[in-house]
Amino acid sequence: MVLGPVNGYKQPNWPPNVGSTKAVHTMELRETQPPMHLYEIDLETRRITRRTNHADWSDFEPTYCADGRIVFVSDRAGRAPQCGSFRYDMTATNLFVISADGNRIAHLTDNKDYDRYPHSLDNGLISYTHWEYQERHFMEVHSIWTVRPDGTMADALYKHHMPAPLALRDTRSVPGSNRLISIATGHHTFAYGPVVLVDPSHGTNAVSGLSIVTPGVRPQEGAMAGRVVPGGGVPDRGGLYRTPWALAHQPHVPQPPPWGADRLLGFEWLVQPILDRHCVRCHGSKDPDGDLDFSATRAADGLLQSLHTMFGRRSGSRTSAATLVSVADRFDNSAVTRPFQFGSHRSPLVRVLLDDELHRKEAKLSSSQWQSLVTWIDANAPYHDSFFNKRPSDGDLPRRETATRKHP
Repeated sequence: MVLGPVNGYKQPNWPPNVGSTKAVHTMELRETQPPMHLYEIDLETRRITRRTNHADWSDFEPTYCADGRIVFVSDRAGRAPQCGSFRYDMTATNLFVISADGNRIAHLTDNKDYDRYPHSLDNGLISYTHWEYQERHFMEVHSIWTVRPDGTMADALYKHHMPAPLALRDTRSVPGSNRLISIATGHHTFAYGPVVLVDPSHGTNAVSGLSIVTPGVRPQEGAMAGRVVPGGGVPDRGGLYRTPWALAHQPHVPQPPPWGADRLLGFEWLVQPILDRHCVRCHGSKDPDGDLDFSATRAADGLLQSLHTMFGRRSGSRTSAATLVSVADRFDNSAVTRPFQFGSHRSPLVRVLLDDELHRKEAKLSSSQWQSLVTWIDANAPYHDSFFNKRPSDGDLPRRETATRKHP
């Protein structure tokens, strides 16, 4: 008996009355269109068996594991991607797996963004396109990852720090070799582009490991930009081969910070009190010195003006000024982050408090205040200590909710 999983696209009311490509209409589509399910067909008898049947979540892009289980893509995780407008109503997809007997479905990958296009490789691993934003621009980070069928050892395989192609998808094994065949595409919405041969043995970010098989296919949305562009490479490791400081000292047991270990960092309760205590008497809302307003005045967007000042947006001014905190650039490229590229040690605010004689005298921070300020900057200067719940369990309007840690 030969089996093959196929997708079910039962759309009796298609096309819908709302734009199907608009992210703000996703929930409305859920209420009028049934989700996609997985079906398995016996190629000898033509008998079709439905393998998934969730009332809300869609399942698609299946691939068999060697042991008969099925890995597939689904939005069952129920989390929203972090890009785009708050009006966006779509959900991010992860990889899931169905047990061989069909009685259990389990999470295989747990990505806050998107994992898609899984395929079983000849070595037993599952290849997939992994999308993440960590310190990188959202256009260049659709790389090839692999994971064991049991969900362990998820790791980058190729193109983790290469700017082009923007994405590699539908990666499959080339029989009898360790090489892979893939499609070099543009951003996640494009399904076509030149077919490329990938040789991971050259290295995770080695341009030499990529060659175009079908150069006549026109790449979309800068998928290849007409050529293969060298990636970010490996950072300069000069001086890093000396004996690390930690190996020359006894280990220290980590201690929780003064505010405790179970809270997310929030600007209003962690940083603003420091500014109120030491800064606003000179840098308040009225005639602030240096045009730096560190007051807790609410700006038009509901955030405190002090945060806007930190990032170079002065009160009542349309021109941008220098930023006072050094954080990762969310519009940066896919290059490897260099040691000490950003952080509190490179932040003008910290340097002034440490190096300027007047500020050392007039704004003398306690050790706990220093720890709060430095930790906040080194955590990439977050504002909210809560998540935006678009669908609270009580059915009320969307609101911010504090995430509580669940202890085992």
